[in-house]
Amino acid sequence: PVPPCSRRWSRSLISYLVDFSPGASEAPGAPRALMNADVGFGALAYSAIVSLAFVAVFAPLSLFAGCVADVTDRAALSAYALAAWSLATAWQGAARQLWELVACRMLLGAAQAFTTPAAYTLLADLTHPARRGCVNAVYASGVYLGAGVSALSILAARSLGWRATTEAVAIGGLALAALAALALRDPRAP
Repeated sequence: PVPPCSRRWSRSLISYLVDFSPGASEAPGAPRALMNADVGFGALAYSAIVSLAFVAVFAPLSLFAGCVADVTDRAALSAYALAAWSLATAWQGAARQLWELVACRMLLGAAQAFTTPAAYTLLADLTHPARRGCVNAVYASGVYLGAGVSALSILAARSLGWRATTEAVAIGGLALAALAALALRDPRAP
């Protein structure tokens, strides 16, 4: 299945590319390093982008995604979902207006909704019953690993800029999607 650390990094990345502290947006180099200074949005818009735009799509679509995972090649579904959210991340790096960021987060939520149902059911089919608890724990720990790694985005954004940092994360995700498409196999698939 697609590594959850990649999913978490894509989802958390935006949190490390903004700074709403007094004077941060006016500091030299701020538009290069800070998304909010470059695109021009405040804390209220940020909260809508980060939470509402993502969750409003992710939560209801997750229910549908579980049904799709029941009848579809889950390995392919995982690879396509990773490619889609990586493209959403790339679009985020190219965004010039607030509506684009909202659309990117919605697409990210839609794509990521398909990963967990596909991953957990695929892991269950690929793992001996006596090892499923351990395997699921390793998979779930990737969420927190991704959150920790995403904090490195602060350093990358300061040296490369927020756009290049976002593009680097997207390229990494697309490489993982290609690897997943080549290496993952669903035992249910014909």
